[in-house]
Amino acid sequence: MECLVKNKWEFYCLLIIPLLAIVLPLKIVQAEQAGKLTIGDKVYDVFERDSAQPVPPAVPPGTQPATVPATSPVVVVTPATSPVVAAKPAPSKPDASSTGPIPGTLFKASGSISATAGKVIENLTITGTIDAKGLAPVIRNCRIDAGGSTYAIKNANGVTVEDCEIFNFVTCAIDASRLTIRNSHFHDAGQDALKVGDNSTIEGSYFTRLGTQAGSHADAIQIRGGQNIKILRCNFATDNGTGFNSNSPIFIQGASKPAGNITIDDCDIAGGNYGVRPYTDGGDPTSIKVTNNRFKLGTFRYGCGHIESGVVWTNNVDSVTRKAVTPGSK
Repeated sequence: MECLVKNKWEFYCLLIIPLLAIVLPLKIVQAEQAGKLTIGDKVYDVFERDSAQPVPPAVPPGTQPATVPATSPVVVVTPATSPVVAAKPAPSKPDASSTGPIPGTLFKASGSISATAGKVIENLTITGTIDAKGLAPVIRNCRIDAGGSTYAIKNANGVTVEDCEIFNFVTCAIDASRLTIRNSHFHDAGQDALKVGDNSTIEGSYFTRLGTQAGSHADAIQIRGGQNIKILRCNFATDNGTGFNSNSPIFIQGASKPAGNITIDDCDIAGGNYGVRPYTDGGDPTSIKVTNNRFKLGTFRYGCGHIESGVVWTNNVDSVTRKAVTPGSK
């Protein structure tokens, strides 16, 4: 049998290499578990490495290793999801596009209706009127064509009207106390839009095309003896020309008792004999405040305001130039 090994060194290699293949892995495992690894006369520290961390490059002998910046964990923040609310944003200047019913609503057609205790009246196209029956209902997101009736909503003390369009009424849409009106559109009325009594708030609403009845002296908001009333961020566009008999966007006077504690703030006002006509008729005129409003000069017959001495008139300006106006400015 011919010998395949040419010399003793090849013989030793053939004998030792298989043994190393078995013994060395065992030694490395044992060394790693002990935290040390000995190769020849050298002893090395053994560290575990997270597989997710980058492996630093080998450093040539005699060179200073580069500093590897620590990697910060990546934090992913998921924003909280807010419920989708089907409502219009508060308009900076309310108009036909930003007040009234919410676009995309599926409306149900209805004739005249009466309120039911505890029930919200909403998402209706009403041809006729609503009898609130003194139940102070919430009327929301409705389009009400009053069909030439005296009132659009009657027996209405305490009602809340939100996101509604109300038109084609004669005397006024609503005559009541404790009213809350928000983001609604009143137009094409024979006479006034609202007759407002005590403890009421009218805000973010749009009034236009009033006084279609011959000989009328239409007021958008008429207050007779009312107390504790706020008119905020409304748009009174009653400068509609021929066929619309506008008296004053906001008309205030005493009746069975003086008017007072009334705020008119941040409104756009145009049209009529006077923009505002605030009189207490026997009350405290300093309790009526006309502040931060924009008057459209050139649209008033006599001026921005016919006001009782003592009424607070502050920071009211021309809607175009933003220059200060006085009650007599026109």
